[in-house]
Amino acid sequence: MAGRARARHVPLLSAAIVVEAIWLPRRLFLSKRPMMSSLSEGTAAKWETVLAETNAADVALARAEWQPTVFSDRPRRVALLELEPRWQLQNLRLSFLRNHAVEPTVAILRPFLAYAGLAADVSLSAYDDSLSNPPARVADVHVVWLDASRYTSVERHDAALALGTRLGELRGMLEGPMLLVESPPEIPGAGSLNAVLQEAATRLPDVHLFPYASVIRSLGVDSIETRPAAMGTQVAGEAAMRAAQHLGLGWIPAMVRPRLKAVVTDLDNTLIGGVLGEDGARDVVTEGGYAQIRERLLQLHREGVLLALVTKNDPVDVARLFAQRAELSELGRAFAVIEASWRSKAEGVQAAAQRLHIDVDSLLVIDDNPGEVAAMAGALRDPWFVVAREPELTTRALALHPGLVAVRHDVLGSKRAADLVAAERRRAELPEAADAPDYLRSLQMVAHLSLNAAGDRARASELSRKTNQFNTTLRRFNETDVEGYIAGAGRCAVSIRLRDRFSDSGMIGVLFARRDGDLAVVDEIAVSCRALGRSIEGVLLDAALSRIVIALDCARLVIPFTAGPRNEPARTWLTAVADARDDGSYEYRRRRGDGSAASLELHWEDDGARRQTA
Repeated sequence: MAGRARARHVPLLSAAIVVEAIWLPRRLFLSKRPMMSSLSEGTAAKWETVLAETNAADVALARAEWQPTVFSDRPRRVALLELEPRWQLQNLRLSFLRNHAVEPTVAILRPFLAYAGLAADVSLSAYDDSLSNPPARVADVHVVWLDASRYTSVERHDAALALGTRLGELRGMLEGPMLLVESPPEIPGAGSLNAVLQEAATRLPDVHLFPYASVIRSLGVDSIETRPAAMGTQVAGEAAMRAAQHLGLGWIPAMVRPRLKAVVTDLDNTLIGGVLGEDGARDVVTEGGYAQIRERLLQLHREGVLLALVTKNDPVDVARLFAQRAELSELGRAFAVIEASWRSKAEGVQAAAQRLHIDVDSLLVIDDNPGEVAAMAGALRDPWFVVAREPELTTRALALHPGLVAVRHDVLGSKRAADLVAAERRRAELPEAADAPDYLRSLQMVAHLSLNAAGDRARASELSRKTNQFNTTLRRFNETDVEGYIAGAGRCAVSIRLRDRFSDSGMIGVLFARRDGDLAVVDEIAVSCRALGRSIEGVLLDAALSRIVIALDCARLVIPFTAGPRNEPARTWLTAVADARDDGSYEYRRRRGDGSAASLELHWEDDGARRQTA
C-alpha cells in the first residue's frame, strides 16, 4: 500500500511540463500584447491582471524549483551558487561584529536570503575581542559572533563580565535588532560566553540568541575546524553551511518581518501518503516521513501558528479519516479550519483565511500538485508556497521556511486559536439575544490598561509588527523602539488586555505617544482584530487616549494616519472620533458616551485603586 501511495507523487519536472501546458497559451498571449496606451481602460486592466497572475505563478514555481536545494539536509555549495532568483528582493543591511573569520558563512548566505526575498549589503568589523568598533551604527540586523577560544583561560572570567557590559552599551548605540550567536560547547570557554549572551538576550530589548549549537549538533566533530589557526575560525565548512542556511532562511528574515500566522496544508500525498478517495481511510500511509510532518505541524500549533486543512475530498471521508486513524486524531483537533470540498483550491484557501480572520499573505500553503500551486498563486495575493515532494523534505521546509522561526515565544499567537473558538461561540449566541446591549453585558468583559509597563515590551512590539487592519500608521516598532516610549522622557505607551467569559485574549492593543510642544502625538495605535466585533474598541481607546493626555501634560491630542492596503478599519474609527487637519492627521475629540461602556469593566494596572464601571 505504501508503494502505491508513493507512486502517485509526481516529480516536479514532469509536473512542471503539465503546468507549462496550462500557462503557455497565456504566456504566448502576453508576448503578443499591444501597447497598453492603445487599449481601452477596461481592456488594459484585464491585460494587467493576466500579467500579474502569470508572474505570480512563475514566481511560485521558480521558488519550488529551489526548495530541494535550499531545504536540503546537506546543501551543496555548487548547486546553491547556481541559483538565480526570478523574483524581486528586498535590500537589507547586515552588520557582523566578530573576533574570527565569518566569511565562509557570509559567502554562502546569498541564496538562502534570496529564497526569503532578501538581498544583503554586509559590513564586517575587524577581528575585535572587545567589540569596540562596530562596522555600522544603523543596520537591519547586527550579528554578534564571537569565538570563545580566543580568550585565554585567565582572561575568560573578566572578559565575560566586560562583554556583558559592552553588549548593554552596544544596545544603546546601535539602531536595529541584535542577533547573538551562541558558541558550541566543544569550544573552550563556551559555557561562560553563552551565559553572558543568554543574559543579554533576556535583559536587553530586541536582542536575540541564535542557537548555533543545536543547529550544528548533528554534524558532531565535523562542526569544528581542524586547522583553526590557518582558517581564522573554529567553524568548519559544513558548520558554516548549516549556519548560513538557518540564518538566511529563518533567523535573519525573522528579525525584519512578522511571523507567518498560519500553515494551510493539502491532504492527499501531502499530509498522508496516498489518495483518500481511492485508498480509503484505513489504507493511506501515515507513518515514516508523514509522522514527522505531523509532529512538526503540532509543534508549530503549540507555538501559536494556526493550522488549516484545505482538500478536494468529501467532507464525510475526511471526518472518517480523523476518526478511524488514532495517530491523526491530535492533528485533527489542532486544525482551526477544515475546508473539504470540490471547489478550487484558491477558493478553499481564501475561505480558510477568512474564517481565520487573517490575510492571505500571512499564510504558508503546502500542496503536492505544482499545477494547483500555480493556479493558487495566480488567484491569491502573495501567500508563500511549498510544493510537497518526499515527506522528509516537507518536514525540513516546515522547520526552515522563512516566517516560521519564532525568535521569542509568540504570546499573541498562542491566544489566537482559543480566540477563534470564542469568536464562533459569540457569533452563535448573538442572533438569539433579544437585546444587543444586554448580550454585550452578558459577555462579562474586563479590560486592564497599563501605562509604561516594562514587561510588555516584547508583546507590544509583536502587536505593532503584526497588526494590519486596526493600525493607524503601520510603523512596525521593534523592541528598542518600544523601550524608547516606555522609558523615554516626554513619551509613553499604553497597553490593553481584554478577557470575557469565553476567552482571555491577553494583550489586544497598544498606543505609543510623545509630547510635541503643547500637543500629544500618538505615533501608532494597534488593536488586534481578535478584539474587534464586541463594540468596545471606542471605549478602550478613549480611556487610553485620555490617560495619555494626562501623562504627557498636554491639552490636545493628534493622531497621524498612514493609509495601507488593509487598515481602513482604523481610518473609519478615526473619522468618527476626530477632526481632520490640514497635514493629514486627526485631532481627537473626547468621546461622548453611547452606552457601550456599560458592557465593560475597566481597570488601570499601574495604580490598582482605580476602577471604572459604568
